[in-house]
Amino acid sequence: MAAGAPETIEPERRIVVWDGFADADRAPSADLPETRMEIAFEATGKGSRFTAVSTFQSLAALERVVAMGMVEESLGHAGPARRRGR
Repeated sequence: MAAGAPETIEPERRIVVWDGFADADRAPSADLPETRMEIAFEATGKGSRFTAVSTFQSLAALERVVAMGMVEESLGHAGPARRRGR
């Protein structure tokens, strides 16, 4: 599946896409790993919950994006409450 192309869309429930990297001209990078992302949305008693699960093609692919700073970048987007473990 091409990065960015939706694999599954279930309105108001979930979306599944392949995420990847691109070069300066926005062409997909064959040198960097793609990741399958499943994003789910659900109602809660206080509002809503957003859950994102990333699946990597191999341990080496996971280790590569971790070394590139993916964990720190993801936590930066989670907001202060999530970073504190709430």
